[in-house]
Amino acid sequence: MLSRAKNCYLFVIIDFIDDPAVEVPLNVLRYVQGILDTALEKNPFLNADEMQLKVAVDAKAPFSSSIESSPLVTEHYLWARPDVLPENPLVRSVLVHINRSTNIIYGLEGHANLGPYVKHLDLRSTNDTINLSFEECLIILSNFPHLEDCALRVGYSTNTLEEEELTLASLSTPHFEWEENSDIGVLLDSLIAPSLTQLKLNGLLIPRGFLPGQRWNHLLIFILRSSPALSALELTKIDCTTVDLLSCLASCKYLRRLSLENCFLDEKLMCSFLDEWHPLYEDAKRTMMGLNVLALDFCVVFDFENVLRLASSNVTLQKGAQLSALYIFPCDTIAQDVLDSIRQLPLETFEERFNQQKHV
Repeated sequence: MLSRAKNCYLFVIIDFIDDPAVEVPLNVLRYVQGILDTALEKNPFLNADEMQLKVAVDAKAPFSSSIESSPLVTEHYLWARPDVLPENPLVRSVLVHINRSTNIIYGLEGHANLGPYVKHLDLRSTNDTINLSFEECLIILSNFPHLEDCALRVGYSTNTLEEEELTLASLSTPHFEWEENSDIGVLLDSLIAPSLTQLKLNGLLIPRGFLPGQRWNHLLIFILRSSPALSALELTKIDCTTVDLLSCLASCKYLRRLSLENCFLDEKLMCSFLDEWHPLYEDAKRTMMGLNVLALDFCVVFDFENVLRLASSNVTLQKGAQLSALYIFPCDTIAQDVLDSIRQLPLETFEERFNQQKHV
């Protein structure tokens, strides 16, 4: 088949399904590499130096299986030139896509041989059966030094974690979720991501020994230490006063998307964005005016209407703002005149949701 392909675009899909009785995952990388070597041998138009092997390890959507021994992960192997995708076929190009479903081993020891090739890692199981310790997270991340995006769910710590810096030079999109009694700060303190562009955090912050009014500065330090051109920040269930959101945003001058869902925002914090006397006002205003997308879902602990009224009446903000999409839910308590003034803003999208109803 490979030798007969000639000038045609060839897309090869292969599925491996592991035997659930096998405790240690079968190493299929050598079989994958054997297939790729055969492709290079049979197709004279392929250049080995131009081809790239990328691996994704994903627990979010494993193969459908009657196997009850869970959790499972799926390994996706994609071999092609960087400019070749299934939706972008080129003459004389070959794309090999290999899938494999297997049982996970915590720490991913059985997947360690994939280290140089893994670009995508998602270990958030749909039924939350995967809860990693901080130690396991760092072991996993250190095994895959070329990660570009990852998503991990942290469940606990064994309290033996030593502070060691781990730099992932290619990591651009980390997504961390955690259990209520966990403190993700210890993981952020260990991680350096100089290519950081998007950051997602999801979980309640109730650190042990935390005093009222004390700042949880791990997010700010992570942002500053990584020195990123952070373009998107998504926070869920976060107390924005505790993480010092104002300082975080003041340090993200390239931020273009901000999404807050079920987050705590008090009146003092929100009004500080409009307080010209606040020491961080200019930097925070620069960030807010540079946003293209702002989403606020169930973040109505503060006087939402008052803040919107102030913002919508601020001519300076309106003239310099680059906002093109605004999403607010719920809008039931916001006065009609405030909503009308927002609708007059030059937005491409203003989505206002009233409980179960949606208006665009």
